[in-house]
Amino acid sequence: MMNYEGFWSVKGFISHTFFNGYHPFFPWFTFILFGLLLSRYNFSDKRKIISLTSISIITALVLECISALLINYFGNSEIAVFLFSTKPMNPTFLYVFTATAWAIFFIGLCILLERKFKASRWYQLIVKTGQMALTHYVIHVIGVLGVMVLIDNLAYHDEIFVLFISLFAFLLMLLFSNVWSLKFNKGPIELFMRRITQWTET
Repeated sequence: MMNYEGFWSVKGFISHTFFNGYHPFFPWFTFILFGLLLSRYNFSDKRKIISLTSISIITALVLECISALLINYFGNSEIAVFLFSTKPMNPTFLYVFTATAWAIFFIGLCILLERKFKASRWYQLIVKTGQMALTHYVIHVIGVLGVMVLIDNLAYHDEIFVLFISLFAFLLMLLFSNVWSLKFNKGPIELFMRRITQWTET
């Protein structure tokens, strides 16, 4: 597992929280701004969705290639990886824009798939899961990452292992969502948040 040097110092804690830690404020605030901008896009026009999805996938691939070329040009040095990687740690400009492009691509792709398969039974199953996104986010942190920390302290695993765990977790979430929705119209945490907002409104 990666350790952050100086995390418990004032300087280290501030740096970790705002600049170069695990999901720091400023790169992720950029994602919020992109999301607000994207919310104004006309997703009712299929041609515009296809156009946006096409531009985003091309942008993502071009940025990934630029990253790989720059890192290779500078001999795969540690500083080159630090400056030009598209991975979330450390969060560079290339990471922010590449991740944004990939996110827009997958959003557009999901909307196009939703239009095509809206009448299918699988669509209805997945909808229930999506409506409990906050619950599943918390569950995956505690139930998946938490268990992995206890087992091997988040030691490195190959892509096949990660894919298997991800699919297994998704199937469990799919099952839970549809069983839970037989009695409740919101997920556990969504229901809890709704109760809090109702309490604060009174």
